[in-house]
Amino acid sequence: MCGQENGLITIWDLTTMSEIKKELATDTKIVKMLFCSESQFILADLEGNVYLFTIENYFWIKLKKDRLFEKSNSVFYDVKVHTLQTAVEVIVLCSLEQVLVATYKPKV
Repeated sequence: MCGQENGLITIWDLTTMSEIKKELATDTKIVKMLFCSESQFILADLEGNVYLFTIENYFWIKLKKDRLFEKSNSVFYDVKVHTLQTAVEVIVLCSLEQVLVATYKPKV
C-alpha cells in the first residue's frame, strides 16, 4: 500500500511486485496512512479529513471508505491506533492545535 501526493493510493502484491489496484482516495495531498488491522487503514489528508478504509477481497479488491472527520480546522499530522483488550480500537489524531481521541469497535 502506498499513498501519493495527488491523493491516489496504490495496493501492491509484493510477491509478484505488481500493482493490484489504484484508486483516488482524496482530492488533496495524503498526510498520513496507518494500518489498524490486516484489512483496515486510516488516511488523513491535507484538508483535515480523516477516513477509515476497509479492504474487501472477493473476486476483486474493493475499498470501502468511511469518513471519520470532515474538513476540520486542523491537519492531523500523526495518527496512532491502539487495540484494547475489549477489542475496541482507540484512535489518536494529533495536529499542532489539538489532540483528538476516538474509539470504535471494528466489525468482523
